[in-house]
Formats: sequence, C-alpha cells, structure tokens
Amino acid sequence: MTTLFGALLIVQAFAPALPGALGDWVAKYWPPLAGGQIVTGHRDPALLAPWPGLAVMAGCVAVLLTAAFIVFRKRDA
Repeated sequence: MTTLFGALLIVQAFAPALPGALGDWVAKYWPPLAGGQIVTGHRDPALLAPWPGLAVMAGCVAVLLTAAFIVFRKRDA
C-alpha cells in the first residue's frame, strides 16, 4: 500500500522537477491527474480534457489488469 500511494502521489508532486519534456508529459498523462479531470470543476488548460483524461486512466487500468491476470495465471498452476 505504501508503494502504491507513494507512486501515485510522489510522482505527480515531483513532475514539475523532471527535466523538460519528460516533466510536461508526466504532468499531462499521469493516470491519476488525467483521470481526475472528469470530476473536477476547475479545468486546467495544461492538462488533458475530461474525456480523453478518463480514456488515459481507463487504458492504464486495463493494461495493469491484463498484466495482473497474466501473472496470476502463470503463478497459480
């Protein structure tokens, strides 16, 4: 749990400190930031629009669930 919350919160907090285009990319496409645009009242023009942001979040969830399913099937013989 600590690793999960650390990855979700620390990466977005330090995204502006990353060099150049990498920092901009992380700030725009990091799944919690991108998906969170669907529920916010204040729209940040530097971030994705609400529906594309939700699509990025859903795509990341689908990739992670697929990877978890594959690992589970391999380890659970």
